[in-house]
Amino acid sequence: MELQTADSIMVAVWPESIGGCIDEQTEEQIERVQSVIRSIRDIRSQYTIPPAKPLVCSAVAPEAVCAMLNSNAALIQKQAFVESLTVETELEKPENAAVIIIDEVQIYVHDAVDKEAERKRLEKQKEFVEKGIKPLAGKLSNENFTSRAKPEVVAQSRQKLKELTEQLEAIEKLLAELD
Repeated sequence: MELQTADSIMVAVWPESIGGCIDEQTEEQIERVQSVIRSIRDIRSQYTIPPAKPLVCSAVAPEAVCAMLNSNAALIQKQAFVESLTVETELEKPENAAVIIIDEVQIYVHDAVDKEAERKRLEKQKEFVEKGIKPLAGKLSNENFTSRAKPEVVAQSRQKLKELTEQLEAIEKLLAELD
């Protein structure tokens, strides 16, 4: 890409493409970190935890995501007002922890919830995920859809179904742990 210059920004040519300046991996990491921060803030709001009270959080994630979240732990702690954040590939759910699931990441906010309120919240989340699975499973079981739709649309639907199924399994596991 050739850089064009002008005497003034007012008469400069508008850039045609900035695609070369975008780092997809960094964009994805920023989105994931923002999502974790937003989720912790949502839990704080949902369980009416005062903004001035520092939280103790932990998370379970795949190895690559785990490394990325650990490298951004200071940012997450500062933006979500978290006293300590532990991110590991395997971790037991703490007693009385609020849980939120973002894709393959499970975030635990320690000592935030009573069991009955958490059960109701997880049941509601389970119902929402099941409502997402039903139409996708119906579409994918319809031979007209799978044979006539573009292959990338079918693949995208299969991937979304896989993600929702994994979320449902995680929610059901968390519900079983409440018993």
